[in-house]
Amino acid sequence: MTKKKLVLLENYINMFLEDKELENKSPKTIEYYAENLNRFWNYLINNLKIENPMIDDFNLENVNEYRRYLKNKNKEVDNPTFRAVLKEKISDSSYATYLRAVRVFGNWLYKRDYTNFDIVKYIDLPKESKKSVKILSEKEVITLFNQFDLKTELGYRNYLIVRFAFDYGFRMGSIIRIKKSDIDFTANTLMIWSKGNKYDLYNIDKDIKKKLFDFITKFENDSEYLFTTNDGQQINENTIKKMFIKLKETTNIKDLSCHMLRHNFATNYINMGHSVEELKYQLGHSTTAMSEKYLEMSLSAKYLRKEHDSKLLKIQKGKTTATKSYLKRKIA
Repeated sequence: MTKKKLVLLENYINMFLEDKELENKSPKTIEYYAENLNRFWNYLINNLKIENPMIDDFNLENVNEYRRYLKNKNKEVDNPTFRAVLKEKISDSSYATYLRAVRVFGNWLYKRDYTNFDIVKYIDLPKESKKSVKILSEKEVITLFNQFDLKTELGYRNYLIVRFAFDYGFRMGSIIRIKKSDIDFTANTLMIWSKGNKYDLYNIDKDIKKKLFDFITKFENDSEYLFTTNDGQQINENTIKKMFIKLKETTNIKDLSCHMLRHNFATNYINMGHSVEELKYQLGHSTTAMSEKYLEMSLSAKYLRKEHDSKLLKIQKGKTTATKSYLKRKIA
């Protein structure tokens, strides 16, 4: 027997989002659920013409209608200046992303006895096709790092951001949160925020330590954050995304992004002889299974190195062998 029901489905969505906040989910995760549940809710109103969706409207028939709608949905371009619908259908990955939020929400409703509809029993997520990730050649790495003018604050800032992604595998969310006080120049360590609102301690090599000290002293400001905008405010993820859009144009490197450099770091890290367990810690993964996919992208590891290895420094010193410019490996 289900619990006494609230009137509107919207109320349950808000309860679900509040529950995720209490579970200490990251703001980005909560934003993901809110955006995709709002998409489903609007579908009920605009497409199925349900004026005020209620809990009973969350049923197998309507969810299946939504699945068919997503399968036929075209890609959209949405930015501050214009919005356009493309002829190309959304990818299997996007389809799974949209549907996953609805499935998690439905499972939450069922487990709390708000509905008799067991969505997990009837709705499966599609298997996503394996992705191919570009691995930068040494020539491309050199081209990338030649884009920065270290005599300017903006150039130095962007250099360090890219360096953290390429040589340490840090996420955008971690990079924008770095505070000057997180750096211990005596112990050669850096405290980094990771998913789940936890902090991990990382070793930093002598070169990045020197450049961090140089950057902070040369461009001193009153902000507690390491990376700031022109007016001294903390940067956000959009700042980094815009930087990479410009870098793609100047370097002509396709698919260049912070996440792509994180993949490159993981592959290089395994190639340098580190274990999957070490990679798990370095990437902030919760399980080794998430890190093991990079084994398929890497060469066989022969030596275990405990210190931090800089792939960039090895390339600059000519200590690595050349690779093809567009070498691609599959991610399992």
